[in-house]
Amino acid sequence: MRISSTKNAARKILMISVVSAVGVAGSIVAAGPAQAGVVCGTYGRVKNVNNNSSVVPIWRSATHRSLDCDLYKGTSGDGVRQLQLTLNECYGPKPSSGGITKFRTALVVDGQFGSATEAALETVQSYIGVTADGSYGPATRAKMKARSNSGPGNWCMSLKVPVSWA
Repeated sequence: MRISSTKNAARKILMISVVSAVGVAGSIVAAGPAQAGVVCGTYGRVKNVNNNSSVVPIWRSATHRSLDCDLYKGTSGDGVRQLQLTLNECYGPKPSSGGITKFRTALVVDGQFGSATEAALETVQSYIGVTADGSYGPATRAKMKARSNSGPGNWCMSLKVPVSWA
């Protein structure tokens, strides 16, 4: 799916609106300043529904960390790598406990958000009931299961709402 620069600009404006609305509602915003439109450059641990830690893409500065960040086609780094691991382990061809197969070919975990990551994410978004736009942001994060590495083996679990750091 090719995205024009106009569509990317519209997508960023929409993401800023969604992130702002979620921030006002207080449902999935964690500590740190609002960073609408910021790319999730790394990953962090948050509590899941079993009070264990799950690993999710986040934004981090020297003094703050936040879930208020986005990933989309063309972004890269550890945040994308974490998303690719989660897609493979929770929704890919051989899901971990608590996961379900939604796409058949495992993603290459290279930290590059390309067409394959976008297509896999769109498939998962359709399954979890959010707009299948191929972008990872607040609405997708709120409904998508995350990898938990607490306890024996890997598990795929929903995040605790409101989100708290593990």
